[in-house]
Amino acid sequence: MYTKRQLSQFKEQSITEPIELKNLAMSVLAKAETLSGKSKEHAIHGIARRLLVIRECLFSFFELLPPDILLEPKNETRQKVNVNLHAFLINVCGILDNMAWLLVYEKEPNRIRYFEKNKIKVGLFRTGFHQYLPNNWI
Repeated sequence: MYTKRQLSQFKEQSITEPIELKNLAMSVLAKAETLSGKSKEHAIHGIARRLLVIRECLFSFFELLPPDILLEPKNETRQKVNVNLHAFLINVCGILDNMAWLLVYEKEPNRIRYFEKNKIKVGLFRTGFHQYLPNNWI
């Protein structure tokens, strides 16, 4: 069981976090306007879209399983939460993948063909990929 303070924080975050996700998505869309080709595609259809899906998952979590719930949820509710949790996690992973590909297209234009043939080497946490990350990311 959560304390009153924790419940208050959860309630506040259930309002502020989705707003921050929407603002972040809008910032990505604005930045995408300065990009072209595959970089723009990964920013819009990868990162920004996924941020909005994650936002919807958070809305669902708090609606289906509020932190102050006292009774065990019904099976149907648990299934809906499970679907939303899966969507949340898949989209978090997808954002990381889209960020890595955006970096490839923006920072390594001479190596695009190499990475497209060796897709397994693209990933923010892949061994050796850190050399392609901006210095302030490491």
